[in-house]
Amino acid sequence: MLCSSGKAHLNGMIKDSIMLGMSYLDGIPPAPRGVPQIAVTLDIDANSILDNGASDKSTGKCNQIIITNRKGWLLLAEIDHMVQEAMKPRGDDEANKTKVEAKDGPEHYGFAMRHTLTRDCSRRFSSRREALACRVDEPENK
Repeated sequence: MLCSSGKAHLNGMIKDSIMLGMSYLDGIPPAPRGVPQIAVTLDIDANSILDNGASDKSTGKCNQIIITNRKGWLLLAEIDHMVQEAMKPRGDDEANKTKVEAKDGPEHYGFAMRHTLTRDCSRRFSSRREALACRVDEPENK
């Protein structure tokens, strides 16, 4: 779990973040993408203290990190620069987002198709399962 602050909340790019803290939730058994269910909680109190927790629903394992507002952590000039950067036109951000979506979209679709083939094909498409599996994996091999 990575707690970060910065422009990432505007453009979704983690590279534009400042790391505030890190916490690990380990001991989760291996599972296919999308199967683990991780509940994440965020709470900010009146003193700007961030309480961030995560727990795995299947194992009950949890971890928590508390981030306090440290004085002098960022200089006023750095804050002003971050604000100015966030206010710039979002053309580059949109281009980056489009690139990421163009790459991730087919990967997610392929994963969903492979999952469907392994789960549902034993009954419906057993005779064509091999051919379908090869077609689904084809884009990854290129």
